[in-house]
Amino acid sequence: MALLVVSLLMATQALKLQFFTLAINDAHGYQQLLTSGLVWSAYSVAAQMAYVALVRNRWRWVALLPLLLCGAVWWGIVRMWPYAFA
Repeated sequence: MALLVVSLLMATQALKLQFFTLAINDAHGYQQLLTSGLVWSAYSVAAQMAYVALVRNRWRWVALLPLLLCGAVWWGIVRMWPYAFA
């Protein structure tokens, strides 16, 4: 479990750096929207990790599927943001 958490944290470092760079260089006033979305995503991740840690059955890893979807959406937002308002 600890290895999973550490690998998730390491995998998000570059994405987090790109996100904060976009939030600082925001010429269109979307910083509040981005920050709010990131905070709610963090709440979701915390709830899912707590569920995985507390539930003891073989289907508990299914709870990570929404986490993967959330990560894919944020990865897409960060990667495509510079092109959306060019």
